[in-house]
Amino acid sequence: MMRSLEVTPRAGAGSGAEAERRLRRVGPVTLGVTIPRRWIQDWKARPGAPVRLRRTEDGALVIRLSGDPAVPARAQISVGREASDDHLLRHLVAAYIRGAPRISVEQHPRLTPAARQVVLTFLQRTVQTEIVEEAPDRIVVEDVTDAAALPFSQLLLRLGALVLELHRRAADALGAPPAVPPIDWDRLDDEVDRYAWMTERRVRQRIEQGGVSDDRWDPVSTLLVARALERTADHAVQLGDAGSRLAEVSLPEAVRQVLHDQQTQALQVLAQALELLRPAAADADRVIDAAQAVRQAAGTIQERISADIAGRAPPTVAEGWVRIFLQSVERTAAYAMDIAEVVLDRDPVSGPYSRPPTRSAGTPRTHPPSKGREGGT
Repeated sequence: MMRSLEVTPRAGAGSGAEAERRLRRVGPVTLGVTIPRRWIQDWKARPGAPVRLRRTEDGALVIRLSGDPAVPARAQISVGREASDDHLLRHLVAAYIRGAPRISVEQHPRLTPAARQVVLTFLQRTVQTEIVEEAPDRIVVEDVTDAAALPFSQLLLRLGALVLELHRRAADALGAPPAVPPIDWDRLDDEVDRYAWMTERRVRQRIEQGGVSDDRWDPVSTLLVARALERTADHAVQLGDAGSRLAEVSLPEAVRQVLHDQQTQALQVLAQALELLRPAAADADRVIDAAQAVRQAAGTIQERISADIAGRAPPTVAEGWVRIFLQSVERTAAYAMDIAEVVLDRDPVSGPYSRPPTRSAGTPRTHPPSKGREGGT
């Protein structure tokens, strides 16, 4: 059994209240506004205390005391006797993504070696989280990065670069002899997860601060792209694994070339979609059309394979891996298409039209099932 608790600073009695004031001239070109006495008491504010001002997109003015902990609650995870390692890791990642500044893992009378190992695994799979307190019955970890200062675009470009490199390595696996030692695809995928989780954490922190846009990117669009990239990385791992296995079996050269061409086209479409994340965005429609073409071609080839093996059983091992390979090619193109559609939705001037339709009327987008932290579609 696992129990998570969040410890939040108590809100003052005046939290959520509103007040109306008039602007006053406090200098030749400066205006000021007074703060209600009750709010000052709740904040325990003093004259001269530093404050931070931020203007939101909807015209609101947010004022925070510099010492005000405008961060999510600290997380406390109590580990039960029967708790599994997977459950503990899941709760740690969830607390991290929620934006908890500190996470305390506790077990009485003392933490088991297995629980401590899970905490160490969590530290390896997140960006710059460190142990700041350790006792027989607890471990406290803290995020020591200044991720809140990183713009969304920088996080997405870093995440995109990792995913693209992973796909390039997967493309090399199809025609190459088995690597010695074998490529650890799971480790490479974990590196992508590290930055995907940090991006989700950054989004949650930004929403807690008012949900305003960060440079060109709003929190929702950032989250959609980050999750698409994370799942694209899963298919890079699957392509690398399938390609390595196909390199070891007898496969007609014509079939191998078709697979290579399909994977190359999917990789190109993904690279084009990632270029849309940069300030000088290209035409999103062109990327969407190219991704759709790759998906259709992969689907057509899969249908031919199914027709070829219909009526004869069982299919060969090679045929099974070919189908898995093509499915991941199709999903890679689908996620590249999703990224381009997010860019188009939030930046309609990226194409030659003010708001071009990208799908037939009434045709919904393809959104595959959510990926769990241990894997998925």
